[in-house]
Amino acid sequence: MQNEFAASNPSESLRKSHRSNGGFSQSPSHSVAVQTALMSEARGRRLRQARLDQGYESAAEAARALGVPYPTYAGHENGSRDFGTDAMRYAHFYRVHVEWLLNGTGPRRAGHKARVQEIYDDLPEERRTEALRYLEFLKSQP
Repeated sequence: MQNEFAASNPSESLRKSHRSNGGFSQSPSHSVAVQTALMSEARGRRLRQARLDQGYESAAEAARALGVPYPTYAGHENGSRDFGTDAMRYAHFYRVHVEWLLNGTGPRRAGHKARVQEIYDDLPEERRTEALRYLEFLKSQP
């Protein structure tokens, strides 16, 4: 069972290889591979947390909502595939800061300003002027 898991989880396999060498890599590329796998795993955990925070109970449900093929999304979430190029898309969809999603730094949630922008962007063109007028009215009130 343990070998089966290692075969299906590249980062676990890399970790075992790293430990079996006494923690020392045989080559710089091996060390980079271990670091990359661990980074992808951490990003995947944050992606999963963002999904759960937004109420998507399964990766399949989120993949459908995003329009991303399930195997691609599942690979991003389980850490077997890095999602650096899709980070902005995921951050916007889950309303989190891209820096948090990629690096675990900064605040997790996007602020009110980002939410107002998202609502504005989702409005039909003919309603945007009305929304701006209303915001300007609110700003003018004491």
